[in-house]
This record gives sequence, C-alpha cells and structure tokens, in this order.
Amino acid sequence: MKTAIGKKQQILKAARELLLEVGYESMSPAMVLKRSGAGQGSLYHHFSGKKELARTVLDEVAGELKADFIKVFQNDKLTPVEKLDHYLAGPRQGLNGCKLGRLANEKAFVDDELRVSIEQYFKFALAEVRKQVEQAVADGLFPDDAPVDAIAHLVVASIQGGYVLSKSVADGGAVNVSTSGARALLKAYQT
Repeated sequence: MKTAIGKKQQILKAARELLLEVGYESMSPAMVLKRSGAGQGSLYHHFSGKKELARTVLDEVAGELKADFIKVFQNDKLTPVEKLDHYLAGPRQGLNGCKLGRLANEKAFVDDELRVSIEQYFKFALAEVRKQVEQAVADGLFPDDAPVDAIAHLVVASIQGGYVLSKSVADGGAVNVSTSGARALLKAYQT
C-alpha cells in the first residue's frame, strides 16, 4: 500500500509529464489521476485543484533549471565569457522545447498565479546572464560600451527562439544552431 507522501509524488510526477507532453490547457485532473494511479481523493487531499498542482510542478521545474544555471555560472575556473559559452553550448533537445518556456504561450498563463514561476525563472536567467556580461565588461573582455541588457536578452532568446525554430521546422538540432550563432557573436565581440 502506498503512503500519502508516495501518492503525492506520483501525482506530481504524472502532472509534470503531462505538462511537458500536452501542456496545461490540455492536461486534465482525470489524466493526472489515470497516469499516477491515484484516486480522486488523493489529488484533492494534496492540492486544491489543477492550478495549484501545476504551480507546484512549475516551481519544482524552475528550481531545477535555476540549479543548472548556478552550476555553470559559479564555476570560478571560467571567465564570464567562457561561462556564457558553456551555458549556450549545453546540449538541448530542440523538439522537446524548454520545460517552462514552452508553456508561456498558452492562454492560461495570463493568470498571474500560473505565470509567476515562468516569469520568475526568466527574470532570474536574464539577471544571471546580465551579471556575467557586466563582469566581462569590468574584466575588459567586452568593450566598455557593451549593451549589457541587449546581450543578456540575446543569450536567453537564442535558446528560447531556437526551441521554437526546432519545433517549427521539425529539426531537433535547430536550437543548437541558434546557440552556436550566439556563441560566435559573443566570441567575435570580445575585445
């Protein structure tokens, strides 16, 4: 017999899989229950409904993505430009899309409660990239007049836009071509 904690984790795992496969709008509590094997009472014992369940999953995913960022950006053996390059060079499965960014275009995400996890993650990502660009300027690796915000947005957008291109042209590698372009621009921009 599974414990309540075990059921909660099963529900969260099922909801996570479904959010990535079909998105928030198409995911139903019935689908989560079927996939998790939990009863209706279990879902509503742990979560007030679909929105709270999704928000919990989105918070977990955002935390994992932030941890990936921190691993790269806290490596003191790398220069700020090398950190940006490593971040951009990370392997990505283009057809899967970004775990958070892929949900941003759903109508439901105009709701502040749902959007907050995505918004906070992308603000975090931009701030972390911005810090590296600022440090590159301070270290003399980028010109003094470098457009810090524009470069930070380029880095993040090359990944997110690459995911969109991958899906649009049915080529899982398109995201990596996009990030390679951003890497080349950063390398060429160095003083």
